[in-house]
Amino acid sequence: MKTNDNQSTISTPSDLQPIDHVFAELGQTKQSVLPAPVEPTRPRVGIDPRVALANRPVERSASLRPISSPRRDAESSDWFLRSLMVGLLLLAGFCLLKAAPGSPLRSRPVDASVTQHTVHKPIIERKVLTRDIGDFDVGMRASGKNPLREQVDPNLPEPNPVNCRKLVLRMTKESGRLLLVKLLRELGWIEANEVVEGGTFFLDLPEMGAVGDAYVEAILPSPTFEKEPGNLVTGTFAHEADPDTKILRVEFANGAVIKGVTDNHPFYSVEHHDYLPVGEMHEGDFVKVNDGVTKITRIESRFARPGEMLYNLETFNEHVYQVTSSAILVHNSCVTGPLSTAQKDLFRGQARSLWERVTGATAGSKGLAIHHRIPVEWSHVFPKANPNRVANLIGVDTAAHKQINNAWTAFRNSLGGRTPRQAEVMRQALDIDKQFGHLFEFLP
Repeated sequence: MKTNDNQSTISTPSDLQPIDHVFAELGQTKQSVLPAPVEPTRPRVGIDPRVALANRPVERSASLRPISSPRRDAESSDWFLRSLMVGLLLLAGFCLLKAAPGSPLRSRPVDASVTQHTVHKPIIERKVLTRDIGDFDVGMRASGKNPLREQVDPNLPEPNPVNCRKLVLRMTKESGRLLLVKLLRELGWIEANEVVEGGTFFLDLPEMGAVGDAYVEAILPSPTFEKEPGNLVTGTFAHEADPDTKILRVEFANGAVIKGVTDNHPFYSVEHHDYLPVGEMHEGDFVKVNDGVTKITRIESRFARPGEMLYNLETFNEHVYQVTSSAILVHNSCVTGPLSTAQKDLFRGQARSLWERVTGATAGSKGLAIHHRIPVEWSHVFPKANPNRVANLIGVDTAAHKQINNAWTAFRNSLGGRTPRQAEVMRQALDIDKQFGHLFEFLP
């Protein structure tokens, strides 16, 4: 029942019948339950006055309570029924009034302007697994859920620790700087990559900035996986920063501070619904945090200090983790810079070899050029994708290939020197597919 202000009205129910109806339901009338009037006896002639005196009605004192009266019992029963009905109606009315939207009897949210003067019990928040990023090890868990669910395989089972080993690796980057890696890998992966303790193997994790020969310092038993909810950490990476590496300090409206992060590390942008390198974000942009969003309030830039170490994690399946006590959501892959000329040539040579191995003939012998649908030039924008995956390689005649290259050159010039987003590269690739797709030859 909706009310205005604090007033409410309760109507007398129609079923509260008059007292005559109550008697009728009892099968009686008021007259049938009332005592007949008592006639006072008079002394007769010839009767002993003492007997007449004994037959006189007794006068009761007003202070004495009558033993019983049917009329009074009926009136008492009627009064009880009326009181019970009114009480039940009042209770029902109160419940309806309290349940009504906007009722003054309902609890209201606390005015934020007075909370600073009010003493509240401490709120126990849901536990979020956040540590200093340098304190993580494989087998631990990091909180975070990837908003881009297409990057997550819901049917992918976690590794079984019984079938895993912990690899301790050391690498030297092209710049000569040190890279320390710990990986959690299954025995099949270790065997396929010919990983042996004291030996080297080629590690190809471009999304982690780890590409090159890796020296195997140790192969250890798998640690026990943490049981808390969160994403399994399958790799830790400690990079010795190059002197010209740009380091950012990022402050947020909720009080969180990230003291050091490379400008190419992807943060989830609420406005773009995608991950952007933090160096391309601005003060006032919103990022995702644990169960909500917060705003970037300040970004400061500096160059790396000598010997400064920068850290990253590889997390299973979700590919994200949360940093700081406020759980700022970041992607575990780093958008590395463009590939060097030597790296591009390496991928292109491998693509030609793959084509020959699958088809049994070189592409050139058929007048074809091998084209990457997502060009090697932009492969760093897709750090999780292998540039030489079969779906990305096509054969096309050399004249058409020249036109395709011209279209990508025009795309590059339109960017004004900035790095394109994944969606922009994909849109350009689809446009080229529509224009030249009828000339493509695909690998079986």
